[in-house]
Amino acid sequence: MTLHSPDAVFFLGDIFDEGQWCDKTQFDTYAARFNQLFKVDQNVKRVVVVGNHDVGFHYAIHPDRLSWFGETYANSTPVGTVTIKGQLFVLVNSMAMHGDYCQLCHSAEIEIDRIGGIDKRVIVAGRVTCNFKPSPKIEILLMEKEKYAMDDIEDRTTSDLDGNFFMNATVSEMGSMNVQLDLEIKIFHKCNMAEDDICYKVAHVPFPSTFFNYEEQDEETHMPRAYYLGTIELDGNHKAGRSCSRILGASMANLVGYVSKILDNEKKLIY
Repeated sequence: MTLHSPDAVFFLGDIFDEGQWCDKTQFDTYAARFNQLFKVDQNVKRVVVVGNHDVGFHYAIHPDRLSWFGETYANSTPVGTVTIKGQLFVLVNSMAMHGDYCQLCHSAEIEIDRIGGIDKRVIVAGRVTCNFKPSPKIEILLMEKEKYAMDDIEDRTTSDLDGNFFMNATVSEMGSMNVQLDLEIKIFHKCNMAEDDICYKVAHVPFPSTFFNYEEQDEETHMPRAYYLGTIELDGNHKAGRSCSRILGASMANLVGYVSKILDNEKKLIY
């Protein structure tokens, strides 16, 4: 453990021998011996997972022994998490996986559901302008940026006649409650573009992570407050790109519709 200078060391249970029969004094003796035999440097993360030899098999686990183990070794709950260098590890007490609706198994199932899919509410509003005039009917997407896959569209809307827009999305994410989503607003527009240009400009507006799951309510409406992005001037200095895929998609849809009409007319002539 000291030769290779690891970032972390995981002990996957059964660090004791007869833990299920020991009293508190014997438990402390076991723990002290383990700590002496398996020392790690102060800068190395040590993670200990509970095993059946530590606290007993499912039917023989006593709450006191679980409590002793948890007090001695952090993250030794039925289901826990630890993050090391941005990587999430889920630690599971296998004795809590019997699914017999006992208190231990039930609490583990709840925790797995909580870790497995985290719902975060994202409410955002703003206003878009072009040359400081309201921009109506602008398509706006709320995107979750993915590191190893295509970005996800979490919500979409269009601006009203005054350029205002509002989005209210529930974003599901794998990981602990502390996981930070990477969101941005993507705006498709034609501000100051040539009339014959078939493509769109795409403005990318970052969304601050500090406003996720924002529960404060408005005093008048009693609705959750939205994070207000303010007025977004589309001719401003935003991270921008171009997209022609929407025109292509619309053209294909029009072509399919046109061909369908021709076929329908031919059927009418035949019959």
